[in-house]
Amino acid sequence: MSFEEILQQINNPIFIVIAFIVLLVIIRIFNTFRIDKGAKSYIKKASKLRRKKFNGPDLIEYTAHKRKGGSNTYKKLKSNAKSRVEKFFQYKEEELPAIVNFVHSKRKKKNKKKLIVFISNGQRKMIKIGLGKTVKEFIQLTNKFECLDELIRFLHDLPDAILKQKKHDIYIPEYEVSIGYEIK
Repeated sequence: MSFEEILQQINNPIFIVIAFIVLLVIIRIFNTFRIDKGAKSYIKKASKLRRKKFNGPDLIEYTAHKRKGGSNTYKKLKSNAKSRVEKFFQYKEEELPAIVNFVHSKRKKKNKKKLIVFISNGQRKMIKIGLGKTVKEFIQLTNKFECLDELIRFLHDLPDAILKQKKHDIYIPEYEVSIGYEIK
């Protein structure tokens, strides 16, 4: 092929359309890899933060010494323990939807599945909490069912259960209810 024949092929409208489509496919593949790498990086960082700064068992141990009357509720905590528990709940509110999106997305597009934390007494779900501005709902839940330690432990272990796609729940014997999750 000579240089003139190549120029004629480039000026052909069909060639331009095909080249444009190929370019779009290459951009799409590049973006998919970039998004996938970013999501995996976020999951690693979240796991590290969960072990170091937002460690549920350490928080339970810390709040055990900061309670009034040995209660297992949020309202009976001293103020500095309350702020640490609120930060923990806020972090979980941010972390859990990202993990659900990572696990349940197709072609790394944003999915429409949502995480719902619920309280059930066997077959009937009594309270459902959809994630997003849930700190107050978690606080009300701990005050109503006296389950601060159980909720912190549940939220600490929940990301691993979501990543492994396993069922995870915690039973509260005093009220005969359990805390669980589902993804809809």
